[in-house]
Amino acid sequence: MREKVKNLLALVLFILLQVVFIISLLAENHDNYLIVISLVLISTFFLFHHSHISHDKHNFTFEDIFTVLFTLIGTLATFYLRQVFGFSIVISAALVGFIASYLPSLFRKTLIIQSIPVSMYCGAFAGMSSALISSSWVFMIMAGTLTGLILISTKHIMNGYGGKLGTVAFGGVILTTYLYAFIEW
Repeated sequence: MREKVKNLLALVLFILLQVVFIISLLAENHDNYLIVISLVLISTFFLFHHSHISHDKHNFTFEDIFTVLFTLIGTLATFYLRQVFGFSIVISAALVGFIASYLPSLFRKTLIIQSIPVSMYCGAFAGMSSALISSSWVFMIMAGTLTGLILISTKHIMNGYGGKLGTVAFGGVILTTYLYAFIEW
């Protein structure tokens, strides 16, 4: 019973992130009817399709700590490349993803290392946040950690579907933004 509740909460969290993302897109583009209609159609298709697929069960394990850690490393590495070397956010994230993709080849026997590319690339998406929003290391540490926590809590849903890592990173960054706003308030 407890696993069903955790799985349902993870699914609700992921759907809420999608809804927040779509609402923010609609708010920014409310004058462009083509974008509004497209988002409504895509959202309808997503909900219909999502209700007809099975979801893997996930038990939380000690290895999930490494998922959070590598997500945080991906976030900070992308931010570091942007801040220190002046790389664009796209080049920074691509470089982090490129390096992370080769790590499993170097350490084939370690199962934890095999999950690094997904975690670090998700963190790279969080590290791509606008400099207007994420200009401090504390913000990026919080965003990377929250992104990693969301990633492990949604590990069993939407596997193999495009957009999951970006949505998870969006959730971590938006939650951090709200926490910062709440703290400053």
